[in-house]
Amino acid sequence: MRLVLLISRFRTRFMIQFFSVILNSTARLFPKWNGSFAFSLMSKVKRTHKDDAPNSFLDKAVEIKLRADGFEATLYQWGTGPKKLLLLHGWKSHSARWEPLVALLDLTEYSCYAMDAPAHGRSAGDAIPLETYRKFVTDAIENLGEVHSIVAHSLGGLVAAYAFLDNPKIPVTKFIITGAPAGMQSIYDYFARIVKLRPKVIENMNEYISKEITTIPPLEIRMDSFFNSVDRPTLVIHDVQDRTCPIEPIKIGAASNSSIETFYTSGLGHDLNSGKVYQRMLQFLELKVDGKY
Repeated sequence: MRLVLLISRFRTRFMIQFFSVILNSTARLFPKWNGSFAFSLMSKVKRTHKDDAPNSFLDKAVEIKLRADGFEATLYQWGTGPKKLLLLHGWKSHSARWEPLVALLDLTEYSCYAMDAPAHGRSAGDAIPLETYRKFVTDAIENLGEVHSIVAHSLGGLVAAYAFLDNPKIPVTKFIITGAPAGMQSIYDYFARIVKLRPKVIENMNEYISKEITTIPPLEIRMDSFFNSVDRPTLVIHDVQDRTCPIEPIKIGAASNSSIETFYTSGLGHDLNSGKVYQRMLQFLELKVDGKY
């Protein structure tokens, strides 16, 4: 077993070095191809949850397969209540993470819809472009009708923010954003650090994404932009010791809008998997908006 692990780590290091050399050496010679290839590499994800793995929570849900642009997402439904929730997971996660929250809800009052993004959970594939995740989210909302709340974690939070920035009239009454990254720049920085990329590669990739992929410039997909412009009840939950998505940009951004509620924890890390977090979510979900829940 140890030998297999060592071989796997060696192969991973070798592939990173290989892609680093290829991308850095072609950045000025073939900028468009370079940007396109960097984007495809950044979007790749190693599956951590097999699509055929049994899970009693997911197995009890109504399951719907969604397809768009050659990608697949999976939508699960629990409950039949009038208040619709859309639950969005983060990078290398899946919908089973929402079981503690769904367990707290009265499913005669709520209909809970959780999405496995492409290449996650029971959704096929090996890549998760941010734009594709956004498309699945906005298509789901269009089909569901008005959504009471989006509850999102990590990358899912940035996708929810992007969906709002792309369409501020999106029919969502409330947002709960948890453990979110600061924005696309932070994702670029992480990718560049892991693959050891020169600034020119990131410049090429950003230009390619801006021209070919996203509906707004990628560097404008930021949580502080969302916080500044969101006009719906919003709860931000983040841990002060989150090493994956540091809290400082989130605290600064959320402080710019006095109507945003915050719940900052300590010691929970990035996952925020705690009963007190789910109880705070439930409290926020039950607050009335314009006389309605």
